[in-house]
Amino acid sequence: MKSGRKDPLKTEKTHIYYGANEGVYPDDLSELKDTFKYIKEVPVARAVGYHPATNAQQLSRDNPVPDDSGGWFYDNMSDSQSYGKVVVNCTHTDAKGSVWSTN
Repeated sequence: MKSGRKDPLKTEKTHIYYGANEGVYPDDLSELKDTFKYIKEVPVARAVGYHPATNAQQLSRDNPVPDDSGGWFYDNMSDSQSYGKVVVNCTHTDAKGSVWSTN
């Protein structure tokens, strides 16, 4: 994924899920693919030069901050201000100097 763009998981798929499930985001991203309802597979996150491409996810309930392991960081805590947010799980900076996990 390139920096500076909208996150396709949250912008499109998790919001649709949220609306269809009475204001609740999925517990983890794999719920978006159950019965191919929203996506066929969780897409691969790419932090080229820093981490291998993977669709693994770190959940905020397990660790509230990105641990820089690659893949996705997903905030699944309903009491969080960033509930439902999905970012690349990378704390390095992109070509524009922005930290991947804050985009």
